[in-house]
Amino acid sequence: MPLPVKIVGGGVIQQGVEQAVDPTFNAARVAIRPLDYQNLGQFLGHYSVAKNTSTTVSIGAGGTLAYLRWTDSSRFCVPLKVRVSAVVASAISTGTIVDVGLFQGHGSSGAGSGGNSVVPGTTNKARAAIMANSLVTEFRIATTAALTTPTGATVDAQAYAYAHLANSFALTNTFTNCVAPIIDLYKADATGEHPIVLSANDFLQVQEVTAGPTTGGIQFGFTFEWAEVSVF
Repeated sequence: MPLPVKIVGGGVIQQGVEQAVDPTFNAARVAIRPLDYQNLGQFLGHYSVAKNTSTTVSIGAGGTLAYLRWTDSSRFCVPLKVRVSAVVASAISTGTIVDVGLFQGHGSSGAGSGGNSVVPGTTNKARAAIMANSLVTEFRIATTAALTTPTGATVDAQAYAYAHLANSFALTNTFTNCVAPIIDLYKADATGEHPIVLSANDFLQVQEVTAGPTTGGIQFGFTFEWAEVSVF
């Protein structure tokens, strides 16, 4: 006769809670939860920042539109989502492919430059009452021109993710106010796929893959979501 087995929780919040078994399917009842941001006596957190560029024009192939750089040497940054959208903010008269790629960079020795700093500081926490201030100290979004990538870094030759933002941008007619839908350029899958994990001096950046328009201009919008954890 098989022996009954109980799985009992420990920890300091609710000790002794038994794992439940679903009576319909005789399977363990579990709930997917966010990445643990409390571990080894440290309280970190989950964060999100959304920001748009100004009207960009004449950004060359490979020009950097946004990047988030991680510099902490004892904790990790786990990007959860990168969203991108675009709108033709000033009339474009020449057929233009508008596409973006998500690239990883490693081994940076110093900050980049340009654009607007969007470091969250004391804000943009998923749970403001208990989460710590973000450890991100360098996060930039372009204004009208490309950003300068963090110094001393090696950027991966191939994109980790890629997307065309709107086929209609490739038309040869003059047009404006054309909006590309919001795209999840990157999204960590909660079912077990391994997310990107940034260690000290790594960064994640969005680039224009094909050179942008030289007349008119495009305004991009970005949302970066990430978790900061002590163990991964």
